[in-house]
Amino acid sequence: MNPFTTLPEDNLKNYLFIYCGPESCSVTEYLENSWVFYIKEDVDEFLEDIKRIRADKNRPIVLYDIGDDKSATQVFWSLKAAGFEKVKVLIGGSETLKNCEIEFVSGDPPQIKLAESPQFDLNYNLICTAQEFIKKNTTNCQLLNANIIAFDYHNPQGELIPKNQLLNIFEFNGIKFEKNKDIIAYGYQAPLLGALLLYLGETKVSVILDTSRSSTTIRRSFAMTNKSNFYSVAQTEYFDAEDQNIDILSTTDPSEQHYMIPRMTQKQSKDPEGHRDSTSCSSCSLL
Repeated sequence: MNPFTTLPEDNLKNYLFIYCGPESCSVTEYLENSWVFYIKEDVDEFLEDIKRIRADKNRPIVLYDIGDDKSATQVFWSLKAAGFEKVKVLIGGSETLKNCEIEFVSGDPPQIKLAESPQFDLNYNLICTAQEFIKKNTTNCQLLNANIIAFDYHNPQGELIPKNQLLNIFEFNGIKFEKNKDIIAYGYQAPLLGALLLYLGETKVSVILDTSRSSTTIRRSFAMTNKSNFYSVAQTEYFDAEDQNIDILSTTDPSEQHYMIPRMTQKQSKDPEGHRDSTSCSSCSLL
């Protein structure tokens, strides 16, 4: 299932457009007749807002953001977990709209309405917080960590590159996974990575939500790949719920994140030489 869409060719009023952004952002212009959904930094509070959102599940929803697709894909996964099936992410967000010469309205857009009490239950097999994930007894899953996505996956008109080309880019960046098996994406760019995996035809994808780059603890094995700052254990190792924890250390520059690697029991290793770079840097500490 392709979670992305280009600009709809029929009447835009047939769609509910929602601009997505962190609550700290300042929106000065927006697509006419669209709404704004502000993402709270606290994940639990964000998910509570999702459960209270007032929107018709039968009306197609198009999510867009400033243009990096990070915020829009985060809301996408959350709405999917709330049971919304007719929801898509406009590739490239506001930048795509402007490149297609769509006029914007100046000012603050109206905020999407929230009910006083939860309207939906969430499917926590699709999304969860890092803290909830740690509590789960999950085994034999492929973990993909994405903090920065440093390659182009669409053109200025919001058209995705072909799947085979995207797969080649994944391979070049050391993003390896076994097809048709459970994949859990986590890290700052996990929602976008998860959406790209859906586009590639993977159906067993779930996402760990993390709205900040603050310290997170997750059970997993360690292998570092190159340019896009993906940390992939998908191809060579599977994590075990009984393994020790790994503290992900936050720095001012997310491309300089390091890991503290404790003792752990490796459940299975298929290709220990499969990653381009599995060395730790001098700033990491071995516990």
